[in-house]
Amino acid sequence: MEDLPSPLLPQLLHRHVRVLCVSLLINYCIQSIELTHITSIVWFPNYLFQALSFFNWTVWIAPHNVTLAAVTGLTGVSGLGLNPVPTFDYNQLYIDPWISPFFTTVNIFAGACVAFPIILALWFNNVWNTGYLPINSNAVWNNQGKRYNVSLIVNDDGLFDQQAYENVSPCRFIIAS
Repeated sequence: MEDLPSPLLPQLLHRHVRVLCVSLLINYCIQSIELTHITSIVWFPNYLFQALSFFNWTVWIAPHNVTLAAVTGLTGVSGLGLNPVPTFDYNQLYIDPWISPFFTTVNIFAGACVAFPIILALWFNNVWNTGYLPINSNAVWNNQGKRYNVSLIVNDDGLFDQQAYENVSPCRFIIAS
């Protein structure tokens, strides 16, 4: 009796090779898509074109308008961030509605809706002499609108010196902090 599997072996081998090639092609396509995705959201904005991260297009309309820069400027840089398209970099967006729970997103939105008009009213009315300071910053300022030099109010041991503090200037904080 003849061996039946011997004529079928090339057909089976050919079929398995074809499945393997299709599988490798699909894997290559998926890896190419992943690499393109990672390149587009991480490498391109962070290393090649950082202007995508900080794009304040509203100030381009009126470059010398301080009020427009204070209201629509970038949050944490120069303004309150009331800008419908603050960035073209997805990495800069701090709330991802797919990951954050709904109540967290609503809480942040409600807090911004309550705090935004209060901060603007206090800043425009120059309450506590903050009208000449930036509306949003993490720095400490002196009474002349310059960054506070802490080394002027400490002694040689690095301890606070009350007399030097009274001679230099009181600390000024911005209205949004």
